[in-house]
Amino acid sequence: MLKRAGIDHCLLNAKYHEREADIIAQAGRAKAVTVATNMAGRGTDIILGGNPEFIAKQKMAAMKFDPLVEAEASSLEPTDDEEIKRAREIYKKLYAEAKEVTDKEHVKVIEAGGLHVVGSERHESRRVDNQLIGRCARQGDPGSAQFFISLEDELMRLFGGDRIKPLMEKMGLEDGEVIEHPFINTAVSNAQKKIEAMHFDMRKQLLDFDNVLSRQRDIIYSLRDEIFEGEGIPEVTFSWFEDVIDSRMAEYLSDAKSFKWNTVGYSEWLKRAVGRDMGLSNEDMIKMSPAEIGGKSADIITEAWKERLAELGEKELGGMIRFISIRVIDHHWKDHLLNLDKMREGIGLRGYAQKDPVVEYKRESLAMFEGLLDSIKKETMEFIFHMQVSINRAPSRRGISVSGNAAQSAAQEKPETRSEKNRHKGKSLPNDPCPCGSGKKYKKCCGRIT
Repeated sequence: MLKRAGIDHCLLNAKYHEREADIIAQAGRAKAVTVATNMAGRGTDIILGGNPEFIAKQKMAAMKFDPLVEAEASSLEPTDDEEIKRAREIYKKLYAEAKEVTDKEHVKVIEAGGLHVVGSERHESRRVDNQLIGRCARQGDPGSAQFFISLEDELMRLFGGDRIKPLMEKMGLEDGEVIEHPFINTAVSNAQKKIEAMHFDMRKQLLDFDNVLSRQRDIIYSLRDEIFEGEGIPEVTFSWFEDVIDSRMAEYLSDAKSFKWNTVGYSEWLKRAVGRDMGLSNEDMIKMSPAEIGGKSADIITEAWKERLAELGEKELGGMIRFISIRVIDHHWKDHLLNLDKMREGIGLRGYAQKDPVVEYKRESLAMFEGLLDSIKKETMEFIFHMQVSINRAPSRRGISVSGNAAQSAAQEKPETRSEKNRHKGKSLPNDPCPCGSGKKYKKCCGRIT
């Protein structure tokens, strides 16, 4: 449009970012027209009449000086280089000429009313509009700003057009006719306030979601640090045993009436976890109180722990517990993060049920986190009592010779399968039954760590 009207102008967008400072610096010259897609963050000051320093530098660049010499031409640092001294003399002369021109144009621009800013659309944020308006009338200079908006603009269409359009029809105004009224400014300002409030609520809700995850992350990281501390057996191990007993009793023996207890399930869990039986019948367990059952379970776990400690030693057992617990924590924590992301994607739908999505997210994420901690403790305890530690020894170098009938009988024997060989070596294949007696396949039980 400006080209058709024969108006010289400069375009400021991402394509000409290298000349950005030069374009903005000369935007204050007389009859200068600068088209900018966005003025936010444009830090160069617009001097009315133009910037003589930039004009002198442009003329210096046209003289094809060495880049280093050209950079030193406007500097005031002392130098003995003759070429730099000659470049400074030329720069002073060009600067004086440019200064004379810009001073005259400065007077013309002020007489014309200063810098005039024209906006073709109002932004969703008042801050961006104020940055554009703030380009004019700086430091006591005259200036003005004017915006042209349409009822079909996104801002007006969503928040103001439905009220202004009927008013225009009542006034008998035709399409394309210009309206200037304080009511328009008020409507636009109110629309911007609504959008800013909406964006603020979105950022605030995002922060609330992030705070929930941040607190859970701090707990997990502090738990990892606690496990790494010291050289012996981590202190949290024994408290984990107690927590696991309490959680399993709450799962199997929580009913107020003892005859409804799932004593069979509790006994099977203890045998599967520790490899030891309760030694009590269902009738005997029903007659006992939860505290007595918990004490009995603690005694059984303590005996199994002492055997494990005597078998491996404190140093080996402590290292094994650290390795197992860290692996288990990392595995469950990654799954927990994925589950939280999936829940967060659809938690906003709770708003249709008149429920606060943030409150619902906090409530459900807490339940998931408690389940995460319980799974970590339970799985770690099971691995501690079922982990098989193999000690690597150097192979024997003693030669063995077989001859005679023994050699013939060995040759006639049926060769062992790979599974049988591994069993003889004390190893289990992934699909073999787990040697801990849990009834699961080795790859889904003890083999997950080994």
